[in-house]
Amino acid sequence: MTAFLRTDLDPQAWSDELAPLVTPDLLDLLDGTDPAGGAGATTVTGPAVLDGEVTSPFVARVRVPTDAGELAVVLTRAADGVTWQAASINPAS
Repeated sequence: MTAFLRTDLDPQAWSDELAPLVTPDLLDLLDGTDPAGGAGATTVTGPAVLDGEVTSPFVARVRVPTDAGELAVVLTRAADGVTWQAASINPAS
């Protein structure tokens, strides 16, 4: 989330930093985004918290507190031992 909230990078540097942390589909959705426009938040203010029951070892939903409210993040991984990647990042409802 810290990388996602960075506003000090140009769009290409921001995308390059996010690439290993998000799914290819999310990276495509973020293509052309100017991080200076931001998500309204600039800082993570606490630990992520699981949102609901864990029903799969390959998908997790978490809420991440920021200085502009919570973000709902869906994390996925292809197999045990593989790095988690963000599949979606949205304001929490």
